[in-house]
Amino acid sequence: MAPVINSASAEDYPDGVPVDITQRELVQAQFKAGERQIERLVAKMSPERRAAYEALTNCHEGDGCGPLMGRFRTNGIGIEGKYKFMGKEDEAGIFSVVLEDISRANHSCRPNARNFFDTKWFAMVLRPVRPIKAGEEICISYFAGGCPPYEERKAELAPYGFECKCEACLDPAASDARRLEIATPLESQLQRGDISGALKATLGRIALIRREGLEELQQYKSLYVQLEMTFRLMGDLARAAEVKKESDRLSWAHFNEPGFSLFF
Repeated sequence: MAPVINSASAEDYPDGVPVDITQRELVQAQFKAGERQIERLVAKMSPERRAAYEALTNCHEGDGCGPLMGRFRTNGIGIEGKYKFMGKEDEAGIFSVVLEDISRANHSCRPNARNFFDTKWFAMVLRPVRPIKAGEEICISYFAGGCPPYEERKAELAPYGFECKCEACLDPAASDARRLEIATPLESQLQRGDISGALKATLGRIALIRREGLEELQQYKSLYVQLEMTFRLMGDLARAAEVKKESDRLSWAHFNEPGFSLFF
């Protein structure tokens, strides 16, 4: 675990960072500072763990980034929250973690699993967002969230040195249309008292998200909470209970804990 961006070090600029430093020079200084910090962390690892870290892919060779920092940038998974780095208050910021197994998970724009950093456990948890068949590869999304269109995804994946060939990327026009619809908020039918309309809209959006393979979205989990509420308002407690099971499963994937209960 280390900061995503490192400050230029006094080791490189003992008299302070020059006012006329170029952006490229500043980035290179940050890379050098990051490499030294990762070196100190790796030095504390057991030989087996160091070997595992050094066996990870480095997609940043040739851009001035050191080999250890390059592996960190390639394989790091961003986490939420602010932390101190090696006791330094001024290093608090956005962090990434590199994990021996989860960091090896490949990307899909239609991921079947979701990773979540549980601050209570101080550990990364990987859980399925839909049923995974025996022999099926477990994939995560390398994007921070949302459902960006094909060209944005392609550009963001370019530094990793591969082109995604998932179903969404093989038919980008149809996929982009679905993703645009998914990103459009649903009207609140329940607030207007239209229970049947709410049920139809919610089930339709759930089906669309499944078609696009985006069950990892927070929206998908929220739809199940709304669906449970709709069935309860209809007096169909049996179906509400079934929906609650799926909602809880998704809550474990998103927050590593069960969902809340609707008390009415």
